[in-house]
Amino acid sequence: LGNDLNGLFSNSEEIIQEFCSAGRESNDMVHSLPLHEQYKDLLKSSVADINNIGSNHEAASITAALFLSNFIN
Repeated sequence: LGNDLNGLFSNSEEIIQEFCSAGRESNDMVHSLPLHEQYKDLLKSSVADINNIGSNHEAASITAALFLSNFIN
């Protein structure tokens, strides 16, 4: 997000707050980015459990984060 701001995707408000707080303390600012659940539809597949890329390359960063969210608790 430019030279002074880092993006963060997380489904945990606690983790978001920890990273944002640490960023303020270290002058390495973090901004939470949205995980809009409606974009999960872009990962649907007729031949696999999920696609590893969105079906139309829309919201690529969000769909990539949603893809990765399938592999965490």
